[in-house]
Amino acid sequence: MDHTDPADPTATPLAEGEFQAALDAMFDQVAIGEAIRDESGRIVDFRMVYLNRSSLDGAGRTARDLVGRTVLECFPAWAEHGQLERFARVVETGEPYVADRLPYADVTDSGTPIVGYWNLSVVRFGDGYITASRDVTDLVADERARRAAERQAERSRLAVELLQRAALPDQLPVLDGIELAAHYEPAVGEQPVGGDWYDAFALDAGRLGVVIADVSGHGLDAAAYMVQVRNIVRALAVEHEDPATVLERANHVISRLGEHTLFATCCYAVVDPVTGEVAWASAGHLAPLRVGTTAAHLPTDVGPPLGVDATARFPEARAALAPGDMLVLFTDGLVETRAQAIEARLDLLADRATAARDLPIAEAVHHLLALPGQRTDDLALVCLRRPVPPAG
Repeated sequence: MDHTDPADPTATPLAEGEFQAALDAMFDQVAIGEAIRDESGRIVDFRMVYLNRSSLDGAGRTARDLVGRTVLECFPAWAEHGQLERFARVVETGEPYVADRLPYADVTDSGTPIVGYWNLSVVRFGDGYITASRDVTDLVADERARRAAERQAERSRLAVELLQRAALPDQLPVLDGIELAAHYEPAVGEQPVGGDWYDAFALDAGRLGVVIADVSGHGLDAAAYMVQVRNIVRALAVEHEDPATVLERANHVISRLGEHTLFATCCYAVVDPVTGEVAWASAGHLAPLRVGTTAAHLPTDVGPPLGVDATARFPEARAALAPGDMLVLFTDGLVETRAQAIEARLDLLADRATAARDLPIAEAVHHLLALPGQRTDDLALVCLRRPVPPAG
């Protein structure tokens, strides 16, 4: 057989051994077929005369299984899928055929299914064709799986953001004798959104309830759990007077939710704007920061996180805010970094809060958010101040 392109008179013939060695060295699967024509000269099939060493069809057949047989005998669906017509057109017109990720489905004469995707290049070769093909089924499957994972991740991200917004109050309450500001900030970069949130609401007798909390974990499950915990705490807060009772009852309910892999740290405080008294209880959460002429983290007997022990108790603590004093409640995302110990970060926050004591309350929040250090977690922050009464 003359292995030159008849349309290229400058092509140099290769010896049979050289040509076959070159084809066998190719990574792609190479096949050569000769046209089978009927009495009118129309191509009705092809006989496979050569397949290189890389060749392995979708049914696992090698060159030894296929050479000498006809295409329609080995691949019956060629006629149905239009492949026979396409290959015949290449032979008759000399116009190459190229397909990228061509889908193909067939069943061999032995009943073996062939399903997949192939990259395919076909050119005329004498009265027949030569093809170079590559099975890209795994590549297509991997890309589809990646795109599906990306779509799912985006859906989850949107759902988490929706739940996060649902957990935060639409607006902060306005009470006489209290200045109040708060902030939530999601995790930076590629970190998934976690379960930090805050809440603030008016109680009887002009008092203010404030919650700061952090659900373990990240993603959709944590966000859904966060909304559950937020709703439970808020519902109980309007029914009970003291923070200890609210956390105890909330813990009892949350422990029965069945979400044993999740828990929430939480600090709940009640502030009386008239007397300046603050009562609070903590479920595994960082202590509040009171900011007067100096700042100090208030001594707190901390109970376990909500959802860990259904019988847990949460001791209550009390303190007083003098006019001009500020109270800061925050999640660990504000102070935790990889570069410094948490104790040093808490001291740094206290120093920064002292400097922000006399700023307008919203500016004080932004001043604390600018705490130096690279944060990787989401955070929630609530600042409230008992203002100094006007002179006279």
